[in-house]
Amino acid sequence: MAAGGGGEQGSAVLELPRGPRLVCVEYPGLVRDVGKMLQTLGGEEGVSRIYADPGKRLELYFRPKDPYCHPVCANRFPTSSMLFKVKRKIRRKQLEAEGETQQEVKFEMEVLGVVSTVYKFQGMSDFQYLAMHSGPESKQISMYDKILMLKPEKEEFFNRELPLYIPPPIFSRLDTPIDYFYRPDVQHRDGYNNPQVSCENLIGLSRARRPHNAIFVNFDDDDIPTKPLEPAVQTWKKVCTNPVDKKVEEELRKLFEIRPVWSRNAVKANISVHPDKLKLLLPYLAYYMLTGPWRSLWVRYGYDPRKHPEAKIYQVLDFRIRCGMKYGYAPSDMPVKAKRSTYNYSLPITIKKPVSHTVSVQDLKHGLDTSSTSSAKKPASSRYKLKDSIYIFQEGGLPPYRQMFYQLCDLNVDSLQKIIHRNDGMETECTERDGWCLQKTSDDLRDTMSLMIKQIIRSTRPALFSSTSNPEDGKEQLTYDSGEEEEDEEEDFKPSDGSENEMETEILDYVYWDALPFALLSGNKTLNAEDAVNQLEVGKKSSRKELKLEETSMAVGVVHTEGGFVQGVNEKLSLFGDYIDIFRGIPFAAPPKSFEDPQQHPGWDGTLKAKEYKSRCMQVTLTQTGTRGSEDCLYLNIWIPQDKKQVSSNLPVMIWIYGGGFLLGGGQGANFLSNYLYDGQEIAVRGKVIVVTFNYRVGPLGFLSTGDASIPGNYGLKDQHMAIAWVKRNIKAFGGDPENITVFGESAGAVSASLQTLSPYNKGLIKRAISQSGVGLCTWAIQENPLFWATKVAEKVGCPTDTTTALGNCLRVTDPQAVTLAYHLEMVNLPYPLVHYLAFTPVVDGDFLPDRPENLFANAADIDYIAGTNNMDGHIFAGIDLPAINRPLVTITADEVYHVVQGLTLQKGVEAAKATFALYTQLWNNNPDQEVMKRTLVDLETDYIFLIPTQRALALHNANARNAKTYSYVFSQPSRMPVYPGWVGADHADDIQYVFGKPFSTPLGYWPKHRTVSKALIAYWTNFARTGDPNQGESTVPIRWIPYTREESYYLEINSDINYDSVKQSLRASYVQFWNTVYQNLPDVSSTFLD
Repeated sequence: MAAGGGGEQGSAVLELPRGPRLVCVEYPGLVRDVGKMLQTLGGEEGVSRIYADPGKRLELYFRPKDPYCHPVCANRFPTSSMLFKVKRKIRRKQLEAEGETQQEVKFEMEVLGVVSTVYKFQGMSDFQYLAMHSGPESKQISMYDKILMLKPEKEEFFNRELPLYIPPPIFSRLDTPIDYFYRPDVQHRDGYNNPQVSCENLIGLSRARRPHNAIFVNFDDDDIPTKPLEPAVQTWKKVCTNPVDKKVEEELRKLFEIRPVWSRNAVKANISVHPDKLKLLLPYLAYYMLTGPWRSLWVRYGYDPRKHPEAKIYQVLDFRIRCGMKYGYAPSDMPVKAKRSTYNYSLPITIKKPVSHTVSVQDLKHGLDTSSTSSAKKPASSRYKLKDSIYIFQEGGLPPYRQMFYQLCDLNVDSLQKIIHRNDGMETECTERDGWCLQKTSDDLRDTMSLMIKQIIRSTRPALFSSTSNPEDGKEQLTYDSGEEEEDEEEDFKPSDGSENEMETEILDYVYWDALPFALLSGNKTLNAEDAVNQLEVGKKSSRKELKLEETSMAVGVVHTEGGFVQGVNEKLSLFGDYIDIFRGIPFAAPPKSFEDPQQHPGWDGTLKAKEYKSRCMQVTLTQTGTRGSEDCLYLNIWIPQDKKQVSSNLPVMIWIYGGGFLLGGGQGANFLSNYLYDGQEIAVRGKVIVVTFNYRVGPLGFLSTGDASIPGNYGLKDQHMAIAWVKRNIKAFGGDPENITVFGESAGAVSASLQTLSPYNKGLIKRAISQSGVGLCTWAIQENPLFWATKVAEKVGCPTDTTTALGNCLRVTDPQAVTLAYHLEMVNLPYPLVHYLAFTPVVDGDFLPDRPENLFANAADIDYIAGTNNMDGHIFAGIDLPAINRPLVTITADEVYHVVQGLTLQKGVEAAKATFALYTQLWNNNPDQEVMKRTLVDLETDYIFLIPTQRALALHNANARNAKTYSYVFSQPSRMPVYPGWVGADHADDIQYVFGKPFSTPLGYWPKHRTVSKALIAYWTNFARTGDPNQGESTVPIRWIPYTREESYYLEINSDINYDSVKQSLRASYVQFWNTVYQNLPDVSSTFLD
């Protein structure tokens, strides 16, 4: 600050501040309330938003709360002014001599800032329209309460009878007077004849078509031109004076030789030519169709598409993206912007508007100076070229505009081309509406394209589309040259970010921006403006969804997959809960043929209703007296959690593989009163993951093998691989992350999950895996002598067994039911333990499993892995091998226990049996308790069948892992089976009910402690699927699970009382040591079991 002084001729020296530059608004009114004044300009944020865009005009609304108020607009001008603060100080001095006072005036000035921009309201206000209606006796009645929706309304609000009220969004395009220079009235000239008036069209008679010298043809015209008009020839010859123009002419000739019909945009995407030159060149080489299936297209001279059925591929399709809540998503979710929007329509600047340069023929002859344009930076060969997306529709891509004109040959999607060519060779008539295509072909194409686009939007779910990406960012902008009209280039426009109903958007903006001050103080806490705006944006979306009393759910809707469109069901989980999309019965492979690898599904027409489970793969019934299921069984099911605000995207994917000894099972699991065991709803919703279950072939049809190329086997594993690969390719369309897939399973499903990670077929498909009670190293996981069992089946159905080729050829043509029933698993009076009778399991085929599983762990080096067992997994097997263990009044003897030990250790002989029996009975006294003896047998079978191979697999995985983590667990929640003795812990498959959240979905059958363990399991499993760490993710866990290493061997004991003591080390270390060293070092002896 500096003070002025020095007398009348003095001057003040001022120091300019270095602060931010100011913006001046010359407000056309007397301001008494600054707050209300700012409201008329849209508030500080509204002014800032306008200032950020130099191309926008500042709008002043005299009635800011009236959405029908039309603004007066201010133009933006640069300036170099300053804002001063001037103080005038008056000092009165009393003169003693005369008794009078003398005033002493002093001025102080301070520069507050430099004004660089000024907005001046120099135009006139638009006409105003009040929402009023003339009632009885000409009384004016307000309509605002009837047409403005200030809160969610019931259906009656929309069905009321109201006077027609459709005010224009703007009355006048201009806000300054313009002098018009009228043309002379040609009707008074000599020789002028009035045009013949047609009742079909009275509009446009006074508007002459611009003289492009083009020939325009209607569909009903009899003849088509064979050469251009002479003026068109002369005009082009005047312009075509340089080699570049001649080259462009030659390129366009070649285009019309390749294909006789082109759209203007398609031409502009294939050759680089100035638009003004193209207007002169096209009439020189082609004529223009005005009506019919080739309307708005340029056709080569002499070619009549009405006489050539093959010309149907050149027909035009007027396609408009369906946008709005009635199509399943809010308009704000639409990343493709409207070409024009009345809501964001801004009045053109008419004051000091730069005059456009008129292009003359002379300019065209010598070339246009484009040095000042951005296009000058582009090479000449592509300066005026458009992108291919302006005329080609690609699968997985979005059109640049909401309305597009495609030629049918440019729809590069196989399913669309199938629709177009449905009547190839049967075309009989060319009609004005459908051309050479079948009736409603255009409708079918639009429906299919709309579903594809809807799915793309759903899968990407962009958060904000209001900002325009910077070309410098490297992101492709959805802005291209304008459409098909034969007019000058379009004016610049600002697309709308709102609804297709622009008045609705305006009303909603009015409602919520008016509520902004209240949002800033919502919830008894202060929010910043950005948070408040975000809340209001959510509110605007919610209000669009809540136009009716019944809330509209977020749903993925119809999904486009590689096979075609599928539609599931959307279910609400509770009164105030979220939603879930469920797809049941989607084919992931073609119906399989007996003893052949699965093949890709050929696809389907229309939309597949995926609402019911499909039959499981053919297998024996529980009584083994018949079969159930079907050969056509390769289907999968998907659960996708949704919330009330947005459609899910990029979710982790968990693929469940069911167990059943490779003999039984289905993707939906056991069913009781429509409560399916493998219902993925609880996992999906609680863990915010996508759950997938599927069917795969089991029994002889899935795993029979001759051990050679005749029937290599592993068909069930290959079915599993096909399902995993299908999910990888398609799950993004359902809202899943194809790069984050976890396979998990129990028993045979756990072995399958393990083997899938080891197979080279799945490289890059699987991110993580969980094995519950089974790994690829289990003794029953790999069939060592598959030909033995294949021969047994062949003999049972009457097939030759002298050669594997004859055996295989015969089985392939044998009734699948007969093959399935040919194997019978005995369950009583077995001479050897049950585990040895699991006949049809995977084999080392040299292809899908190129080596023994223990040699393939390098393939899982980058796959995070959880593996564990139930603490009494072997109980169900021990109960079959020695049924007395479940009968409290029946005793067992040491000899009976030894007999089971001997059966389990057949491979190593008597020495192994004795060593094993000694280890497991070392704590027995001379007269052991029956419970101790029975538990010993259960521990033995648990260790041999499940725990020992699982610990070995964990060690191998950890040894081969690069960045992958390894986790070990034991599940010990006691069994709920009422017929079991009280000492029984977690039996085989007891964990499944908790993983699938049955204590929550059927709460009456469980206690709170069961929900505790279920919540913990789901949390650990889904966190692991999300991050690779069971402790980190969307769900809270009771205790931190420490990763497994060979050195420390941490594991987690999971039950309803998880605490710090649940994290333990060295699970059954002495027994693991025995089986992996002492037992393995014993020599193999010949076994008579298979005899």
